[in-house]
Amino acid sequence: LEDMSVQWKAALKMGFSLPEIPSQAEHSSRRSPSSPAVIVVGGGPSGLAAAAALVQKGEDVVVLERQKSIQGGWCQHFDGLTITTRASTCGLPDFPVKLFTCNDELKGTEYVDYLVAYAARFALDVRCNMEVVQIKEHGGRWMVSVRHPDGQATLTCDELVVATGKNAIPRMPRCYDRLDLQTAPIIHSSQLQGHRFQQAVSAAAGQLLVVGFGNSAADICSLILRQAPSGSVHVSMRRLPPIVRRQWGPFRLEWFAKLFSLACDKNGDRLTHWLMYMIEGDMQKLFPDLDTWGARKERHIPTVDRDGSLLRHVREERIVPHQDIEKIELCKHSEDPSETKVEVKFAGESDVHTFDFVILCTGYESSLEAQSCLSTAEVLGRAHFVGLGPEPKDLLPLVGIGREARTVATQISDLLHLKRRRDRCRQPGSA
Repeated sequence: LEDMSVQWKAALKMGFSLPEIPSQAEHSSRRSPSSPAVIVVGGGPSGLAAAAALVQKGEDVVVLERQKSIQGGWCQHFDGLTITTRASTCGLPDFPVKLFTCNDELKGTEYVDYLVAYAARFALDVRCNMEVVQIKEHGGRWMVSVRHPDGQATLTCDELVVATGKNAIPRMPRCYDRLDLQTAPIIHSSQLQGHRFQQAVSAAAGQLLVVGFGNSAADICSLILRQAPSGSVHVSMRRLPPIVRRQWGPFRLEWFAKLFSLACDKNGDRLTHWLMYMIEGDMQKLFPDLDTWGARKERHIPTVDRDGSLLRHVREERIVPHQDIEKIELCKHSEDPSETKVEVKFAGESDVHTFDFVILCTGYESSLEAQSCLSTAEVLGRAHFVGLGPEPKDLLPLVGIGREARTVATQISDLLHLKRRRDRCRQPGSA
């Protein structure tokens, strides 16, 4: 696989293309470019997986992506992003990601390359720079209005799939609305790129605050502390997330994920907390003032400790945990924005802390929250959705997306097959 991945990349750079997987269904045929059988809104992993599953069933599919190229949200995160789970669990159906890398770590930029190859492998009709602005149902068909660089257009289809992902717009807590974030040293994790990342590394030598303790926050803390060996990071969180090791001796996260998926919600959370106790000991000693939450009960992915360094940094006091922020103010010592500090009072503490830089790892709003045209009663009532529900029970989101895409494709293909039979029966002369 190592040799194959190198040769694969070299061949693509030389101009070779991927052989397309032919459709197996007899009724497969290309319809009008503006009237496919199925429209998939979103060209990220969810949308591409759904489109590929439909193409394999012989359906005519068009994928609408608002970005300039296929990338999902992987190019809109912090510098140095690598996917939390192993590369072997990140592939979409019927095309292993191991063809691109033989390493366990998969960078966000590498995953974008994989998505582009995935679309080519299944000959998907992905139309980029197409922003959906309105969706209406008329006469049993969907009318999808899009905005593109050359103007506007309307496409029609029989079935609609919404797969626009959960990471549409950075979520900013309301308590920050009154602050002048244009000049304040406060950024969302998605903005932690280029010189901003270097600012954060420099601040770790003084006072750096990370808000949140999910997987993005954990990765950012590890990246910064790796580049600032003598630095430290303060972390604010409302509750302590479950923290699981990606590997502990011979024990791998994928094995735990399988057990986790088979258990009921209560036993799944018990299993998580038991595993945390067996590996890390009593977590309340490290986080005495924080309550924990259940991954299965609340349908959230636990924080994955890639190499055991996360809690080691907590024990070494290089990661300093605090409760939720009670009050936050900007302190300007001069007109120079670079001199602005952030004063924070944490719940349960009397002292006020001063920080040079604050990173908000507060997550994202889903497209259903951010784009009103995707959350109308018509769309929510009859369209199909992939990758927008609660997190899957097996802790491996991309595996769950592939499974969900296949299920939705089967449902849509059955519906279209019934519709074709009905239309044939209505034709003159049919029995």
